[in-house]
Amino acid sequence: MKTAKYTTTNVFVFVATACVCACAWDLAA
Repeated sequence: MKTAKYTTTNVFVFVATACVCACAWDLAA
């Protein structure tokens, strides 16, 4: 269960980071 929660958190952080990067890239363009 702990591993599953860690994986879910990891995915969430990855998606959030990707969104922030996309936003920054969009603003810089």
